[in-house]
Amino acid sequence: MTYLGFGGREAVSGGERSIQKGLIALARIALVAFLPQLAARLCQRPMLSVEVLLCGTCMDARGLTDDALVEGARRSTLDELAERTLAAERVLVF
Repeated sequence: MTYLGFGGREAVSGGERSIQKGLIALARIALVAFLPQLAARLCQRPMLSVEVLLCGTCMDARGLTDDALVEGARRSTLDELAERTLAAERVLVF
């Protein structure tokens, strides 16, 4: 069972800290729903030099293929992500 399912079950059953777990589950739903739109908007702004790099290992673990990526985003490696993070002026991580 995913954390989302666990959090939803706990929130419905009224278990200990159910509000916290329900809010975390809700935040994860929002992240999954809005992250592709955010990445697309960042890539469309020509005045910004934005690269959207995704961890290939993380994509594989979630069953994501390159076909699922928005235009301008690309699969990367952990080594490249580490290098780019150190060299970047600003980094946005989800």
